[in-house]
Amino acid sequence: DFRLEILRQVESEPDVNQDKELLPLLDEALGAQLIDQKSETISHYRFIHALVRETLYEDLPLPVRVALHERVGTAIERLYEANLEPHLAELADHFFKALPGDKKDKSIHYAKRAGERAITLFACEEAVVHLIRALQLVEPEFANSLVHAEVLLALADARHRVGDAQEATNTYLQTVEL
Repeated sequence: DFRLEILRQVESEPDVNQDKELLPLLDEALGAQLIDQKSETISHYRFIHALVRETLYEDLPLPVRVALHERVGTAIERLYEANLEPHLAELADHFFKALPGDKKDKSIHYAKRAGERAITLFACEEAVVHLIRALQLVEPEFANSLVHAEVLLALADARHRVGDAQEATNTYLQTVEL
């Protein structure tokens, strides 16, 4: 899924005339049945099929993908700065995919927050994914830090809630050792 307002923000220097370029492209993609509009709102789109999305995504060179993920993450921050909570998973995903880049701190921050939010929403498997990403980013640079301990503790809690008792115990023990 993607929203027109995000596409508009992704432009490095948005201007009044950008819709003259953007809207025809969206119409062309709609006409080719690559995307459709979600029924809830006219400015919300989705790819017809995951294979279409993945094929187009894979055709982008890695440096372009990294840059686009960073720009989308920044656009989401800017658009929803008053209430980022509902967008934490998106932010975590985009800043994680913006690596390697200079957004490692943001990636850790949003992955941790998205994991903690997923726990409160009882989406514990999603929480485990976010927190494992955060842990992968924390360990090389922030090993033995408070951030490392917080991520480990949240991950242990998420694993416990998922019912993975052995991994939860191991992660709790890692936290205690730290």
